[in-house]
Amino acid sequence: MNSATQLQDDYVYRHQRSNSCEGNTNTMKLTRIEVFNFRKLRSARLDMSDKQTLLVGANNSGKTSAMKALRKFLKDRGGIDTRDVTASNWAAIEQIAGAWTQEAEADLSSLLDQLPFIDVWLHADTSELHHVAHLIPTLSWTGGLLGVRLRLEPKKGADIKAQYLAAREAAQTLQPDGATAKGFALWPRDFREFLDKRLRDLFELNAHLLDPMSFTSTGPVEPHPLPPLSEGIGSNPFAGLIHIREINAQRGFADAG
Repeated sequence: MNSATQLQDDYVYRHQRSNSCEGNTNTMKLTRIEVFNFRKLRSARLDMSDKQTLLVGANNSGKTSAMKALRKFLKDRGGIDTRDVTASNWAAIEQIAGAWTQEAEADLSSLLDQLPFIDVWLHADTSELHHVAHLIPTLSWTGGLLGVRLRLEPKKGADIKAQYLAAREAAQTLQPDGATAKGFALWPRDFREFLDKRLRDLFELNAHLLDPMSFTSTGPVEPHPLPPLSEGIGSNPFAGLIHIREINAQRGFADAG
């Protein structure tokens, strides 16, 4: 198979650092991105090269999922919907929501663990402190890795449990025992159907700082633990730091000969 055909379904991500002065020797770079619970990517690791990263793989291997994850989390900073949640996660999500009828207060941490999020790792030098001061986890940081998690969280004041249970109760009151009228069922039949309409109203992206000590060069792709009492720092922690150009490869390439 020729190289042009190999790349016909691949995508290129170019991540560039713009220096305002010639000869700038700053070392800031995008090191790694780990994607969780996003479409085909239950857990995936993208280690970035200094200048250009190629996502290469067979059809349906997750290249498009990776592209969409980076776009929605780092470029669009939103627009995530129920289609973006890994399909195999929905059974656990429905079980979590189903238990809310027996709980006085809903512990949303287990739900958030099933929704899409990414961990982003940068490498920066102390000379670049003015660019990354808001990403430094402790006063003892002396340069090196900085980690940030971007995840879906309930919007301020959004009582997801109460709104879902109220919608379910209203549907069950009008349509008891799951009965249908001429083949139609009242909304919502389950939590996914509820989120189909309400996810963007109730959730938003928020960033949390990660502990650089949790970073490992190798090993399984697992979520890094958030520090205790972690507080969000907003949906756009990389403003002015990361620039991603997305280039769709041309389809149908083949050698002229």
